[in-house]
Amino acid sequence: MKKIFPLLLLCLLWLGCDPAYDVFYSINNQSDNKLTIVTDYSMGFNFDTTIIAKYTKVMLYHHSGIGARTHNVIQGIEYMPEYQIYNQDNMLFNRDITNIDYWDIDCKKPKQCAGTVTLTVTNEDFQ
Repeated sequence: MKKIFPLLLLCLLWLGCDPAYDVFYSINNQSDNKLTIVTDYSMGFNFDTTIIAKYTKVMLYHHSGIGARTHNVIQGIEYMPEYQIYNQDNMLFNRDITNIDYWDIDCKKPKQCAGTVTLTVTNEDFQ
């Protein structure tokens, strides 16, 4: 009986652990101008503005939680706030930011719970 109790406790601990995930969403400004990013956090009621210098990468959003692995949620772009990207000439970004095909996904270490998703913005994205 003494040998079974620690084994049952170990099994309970192992079964009770949920997997975790961390996904970092970034903008990589490879254009010749600074960018202005307007973020809508709550459907028109809470805005924020971020200025990104040319040739700079900035993390915009961090999505984390438990109950799934990173490689299972890394394409969940629907969890991000709504973004509008403008260049220095006030021209709007011409690609669909909610299309995950425009983002570069890096999840080399899914068991370590971290992944990055990067949108690279160039001059051509404003023509």
